[in-house]
Amino acid sequence: MGREGVNHMNGFRVILRRWRMTMMFLSKHRVFHVLLYITFIVGLCTPAAPNAANATPVVPLPRVSPPPQSMESNGASITLPKQAKLVFGMGADLTAVALVRETLENHGVRINDKAGNFEIYVGGPEETPESEGILAKLGREGPEALPADGYVLAIERSQGIKIVLSGKDATGTYYAALTMSQLIQRQGESVRLPAVYIRDYPNFPFRGGEESFYGPQWSWEDRYDQVDFLSEHKMNYFFYGPAEDDRTTGRAWRDLYPPEELEKFRRLVEYSRAKHVNFLYRIGPESPQIGGSALGICHARTADRDALIQRLEQMYSIGVRTFVISWDDVTETFTCEEDAQRYGSGPIALATAQAEVLNDIQERFFDVFPDVERGITIPSQYWLNEPTPYRSTFDELVTESMDFYWTGPHVMSLRWKSRSRMSLLRNRHSLVTDFLSSIIIRSTIITGIDYCSAR
Repeated sequence: MGREGVNHMNGFRVILRRWRMTMMFLSKHRVFHVLLYITFIVGLCTPAAPNAANATPVVPLPRVSPPPQSMESNGASITLPKQAKLVFGMGADLTAVALVRETLENHGVRINDKAGNFEIYVGGPEETPESEGILAKLGREGPEALPADGYVLAIERSQGIKIVLSGKDATGTYYAALTMSQLIQRQGESVRLPAVYIRDYPNFPFRGGEESFYGPQWSWEDRYDQVDFLSEHKMNYFFYGPAEDDRTTGRAWRDLYPPEELEKFRRLVEYSRAKHVNFLYRIGPESPQIGGSALGICHARTADRDALIQRLEQMYSIGVRTFVISWDDVTETFTCEEDAQRYGSGPIALATAQAEVLNDIQERFFDVFPDVERGITIPSQYWLNEPTPYRSTFDELVTESMDFYWTGPHVMSLRWKSRSRMSLLRNRHSLVTDFLSSIIIRSTIITGIDYCSAR
């Protein structure tokens, strides 16, 4: 689907853009094509826990998306006073605090530090220590045992009204605020919240959407809108790697971004971080891409490896911490004589050259900056179950500190006959994403495929 939907029908511009961002991945020939589609449906695949066994529902619970792992309610609905006391510590996530404040004020509830009968505690034990004591008084377990990005949300009557949004980490607290914003309702002149106790966490550590396709790039407004969409749906990665950005796909990958362009990226990265979305930057130095004519990296040339590191360092300087080095959709022909002399020709030579570059980048960049996430690479053969000369060589030579993208048995894996993993990969992670007709998958190479039925 093209971008025409973004530019027409002004009254539905945002809706169409978000729908396009989800559905367009069904037509792209890339490794990360459907991550937004996959991860958006993941929430639908997570079964919502039934109400507590002794609960007698009186008021239907509002729909929460994605559904929480566990949500207990006795069916009671709490009418909110016109004023609330907002309590948060010095380490509390300010985005979560702002969202709670905005949610209340949009429903006519004013923040007042002297409001004693309605108290809201925002932040987990490390952010707002008071929340731990309130949960204990309510007889509720905190978020300590939850995985990353998990949270507890308690809304109860106990000597007034108490609301606790307690995250395992700052992102979890923000997700609790998002859930609360879906639960609040206006009924006539009253504003109500259901009495609930929620324990929630994501099933998938890597959740997100992408701008990585052939065709016109998104505008900066589109990218901000995408980050908002991902954030609102509790997704945590935005993959940037459009094929038409000359500096990401081989045409001008050696050239650093000019200051004015870099500043635009810096602002987007900063905005994404505040929204609890990690900005993932992809660069593909290999060329020519299929259908292209640009000269790509000379794998054996130190100056080209230095140029690649300089690009990564430039993006690191503005806050990017997740990087993909991609070798997909390219020919097997070297573009410099040094490579032909050093590596020879054919798939084994290509895999050897790429692996040497990755290992050098691992040593001189990823190992140097401890706050950078594990490096990720997209092999030239990013599909298939069976070993091939290229894939066997690539896996054997690439450092085990580097993770792989893999689309399954085919470039577009519409059907899976089994849950078995490809046999050649060693002890490394693989981000599994692709087209599927009835199941959603995303797991690691060394565990089974996590899946659920699509609805």
